[in-house]
Amino acid sequence: SDLPVLVVRGDDDHLTDLADAVELRGKLPKGHFLGIPFAGHVAYADGEAVFLPAQRQFLQRDAGDEAR
Repeated sequence: SDLPVLVVRGDDDHLTDLADAVELRGKLPKGHFLGIPFAGHVAYADGEAVFLPAQRQFLQRDAGDEAR
């Protein structure tokens, strides 16, 4: 798929290895990776202060790319 995907992982995630998340990102043509420090498996909630601005930026950038 050519859709942009943001792979998000908390640095303290004990269920998803960093290598697996990076590998997934590498398999996606428009994949991006966000590592959230001090966050576990539910990184979007554990690291909300990092996740929300990054998600907003990702969505705005993607919307700009799609408009072209």
